Amino acid sequence: MGRRTQSAASAALIMPDCVNLSAGRHQSIAARVLREIERTSAVGAIRASLRFETVVAVDENGPYGPALTFTVSDAAGGRSGDAAALVLSRILKAALPESRADLIYWGPNETLLDIGEFAALCLRLSAYESRLTQPAEPRRSARRRALKQAVSLRRRVQSVLSRLTDRMQGQDLRLATLALGVTMVMILLAAHGGLQQVAALLP
Repeated sequence: MGRRTQSAASAALIMPDCVNLSAGRHQSIAARVLREIERTSAVGAIRASLRFETVVAVDENGPYGPALTFTVSDAAGGRSGDAAALVLSRILKAALPESRADLIYWGPNETLLDIGEFAALCLRLSAYESRLTQPAEPRRSARRRALKQAVSLRRRVQSVLSRLTDRMQGQDLRLATLALGVTMVMILLAAHGGLQQVAALLP
């Protein structure tokens, strides 16, 4: 799908009516994602605002709604449809990595994103929100903690294997003795049967 530069700055995230989440919840999730996008964006001149609309959006395919509408602008206050597309693309990459480009509809005045399975998107946004609110753990301390867990797990496994080996050693001796006895009996029986067959062949 080719890109078309738009003069409008709106990017509407369209939700099916089956999604029963409050407007405040949607705003909280999306606002956190937008703040993170603005914080980490290579294009630092983008600013974004958000509002929740219960009014449906309408195009040639019919009505949509309700909708989350993202309004973006550059640092100078200018408006750009490409900036709206950039924000949407970053949200998609963060919240729905397997999304395809054809999920984006380019309207004459706004960019519409119609996702049939919006519930899955909301779940991913919620998970993304929880990651944003968790304090970032230093990489070195996280590596040290993982190493300690690995060492502890290895020690426990070695302890279990050691106890199992000690327990099996006595059983191995008894099993070996029993197997040797059974083997001797089978050899004797086979030899006895062979002798009987040889005796039957003799005149």
